[in-house]
Amino acid sequence: MDPEPIASLPTHPSRILVVDDHPVLRFGICALLNREADLEVCGEAGNATTALEMAQRLKPDAAVIDISLPGTDGIELVRLIKRSRPEIKVLMLSMQEECDCGPRALRAGAHGYLMKDDTVANLVPALRQVLSNALSISEQLKMHILATEERTKAGHPPLEAKAAAAI
Repeated sequence: MDPEPIASLPTHPSRILVVDDHPVLRFGICALLNREADLEVCGEAGNATTALEMAQRLKPDAAVIDISLPGTDGIELVRLIKRSRPEIKVLMLSMQEECDCGPRALRAGAHGYLMKDDTVANLVPALRQVLSNALSISEQLKMHILATEERTKAGHPPLEAKAAAAI
């Protein structure tokens, strides 16, 4: 009897597009990702126009996108990318403490949302989650969404109606 075939592991690293308007931060993210054997930065962009063109041309598996970009913001960029290349997984990064941005990014098509202050330790695991079709959101956003849901269940008006709609 022949042995069962073993499922093959991917032979090539996942290709990642990094989008952030701060060159030093973009460099750091690229360096962090390129240290991983299963990840490879295939392109980087400092604005939405360049990022959209690169997403079309380079066909990355995923994109790490800053929510605050000059001109077209990161949330609109997610919508544009998902419209033309729906298979690209998106992990949003944000410095904004406004918790409404996370649910809006998720509704736009992002698969994950992290705060920039916690991404050094969490960026690679979050990106791997997103690449495996799992949702990855920051603890801060999780806590906000749960608190909003609890207020709603208790009969109190939600702190932010849009955040509760993301659940």
